[in-house]
Amino acid sequence: MNRSQILSMLIVLLMTAVSCESIKNPQIETLEVGMTLPDFRAVDTNGEDYTRARLFTTGTTSLIVLFDTQCNDCRLQMPEIQKAYEADNSDTIFIGIARGADTQEVLEFEKEFGITFPLCPDKDCKEYSLFAKSVVPRIYISDTKTVIRFQHTDENIADEALLLNELQRVKEYGKDK
Repeated sequence: MNRSQILSMLIVLLMTAVSCESIKNPQIETLEVGMTLPDFRAVDTNGEDYTRARLFTTGTTSLIVLFDTQCNDCRLQMPEIQKAYEADNSDTIFIGIARGADTQEVLEFEKEFGITFPLCPDKDCKEYSLFAKSVVPRIYISDTKTVIRFQHTDENIADEALLLNELQRVKEYGKDK
């Protein structure tokens, strides 16, 4: 192998390591609008449990964001979600699931970005793999019956206005049913 081939291989390896890598889940590529949230269990940095069953029994709309503390797009997306969280005047449950991160990493991320909604470490990517095989940030908004009514991935950043509009649309949809 010549020097340029080795350098090319190193660049590809580095990009793979730094990027939001794929998680292998033979069951699904990704959840889609109209599907029910998976049976997940995420525990936030304060020890609070979040599960699909809890969301269903509380009967509230939820916004779940899957992210990586080192992902640049995630670092742009999370402040927009925080703004939507602060502006949302309802009982919507916001949850962040930090793929591949331990509690300390999540606490540092919360502090750096001023995040006040619950963030849940997912060091082994177990919860993430229930939702998708790859790509973060990934946002799901589910209705009161935990059916996904909105999904957003990393093609662009969902700003506060878009998130609030989609939350309102999902809540209105629920009133019609």
